[in-house]
Amino acid sequence: MSKTMAERVDRAMLKLTGELFGEKDKNISFERYDFVARQILQIVDVTNIQMAIVVGGGNIFRGRQAATYVDHTEADAMGMLATVMNGIGLREALDRNGTPDTRLMTAFDVHDFAEPFIRPKARHHLDEHRLVIIAGGLGRPNFSTDSAVAQYAD
Repeated sequence: MSKTMAERVDRAMLKLTGELFGEKDKNISFERYDFVARQILQIVDVTNIQMAIVVGGGNIFRGRQAATYVDHTEADAMGMLATVMNGIGLREALDRNGTPDTRLMTAFDVHDFAEPFIRPKARHHLDEHRLVIIAGGLGRPNFSTDSAVAQYAD
């Protein structure tokens, strides 16, 4: 059954490519984090939607580029860590732009920087109208952040 215009979506998952957070001459652009944060806040303000955001890390690291130098599993680990860096950058930008209660969650343990992704806890944060950023993909090699979106979006 398809949704009609009168039916409202209360929760959404947004996948952001890491390329959004870099510029031509630098891998990380704090101006880009701020720009993306303002766009997200505008969407949330207008729609009052509960939003989870999966971030990529391609602005910092692309496994394809390391293929001849680094084992595939290690390259995937580097990519997962790149997504955490973007998650921290976006969380800080959201804080600077008016949303201090954003939660960063990851599929692997980096407890000094993010909460572990636990589905009921993520749902609780969303129910409390907190933005939830998910970094680290699925926390396992051989899966992209696109795979994480499919897994987390239920």
